[in-house]
Amino acid sequence: MAKALIGHLPGSDLAIAQLTAENAVLRSRVAELSAEVTDLRESLEAANAFADDRLVELVESQSAAI
Repeated sequence: MAKALIGHLPGSDLAIAQLTAENAVLRSRVAELSAEVTDLRESLEAANAFADDRLVELVESQSAAI
């Protein structure tokens, strides 16, 4: 659809080249942000696993103390 819209815009080859370059930059940024989201999800999962393990240890130690 974007190609169809660009085809209807008056402009030079330079404008099309600029739009193409900007599109490439934006696609690259989206890829970087997607990778960052993946890293953050993995970190969150690891933190949750650690917290779960710690909670189990605390409950077990409290149960042993009673």
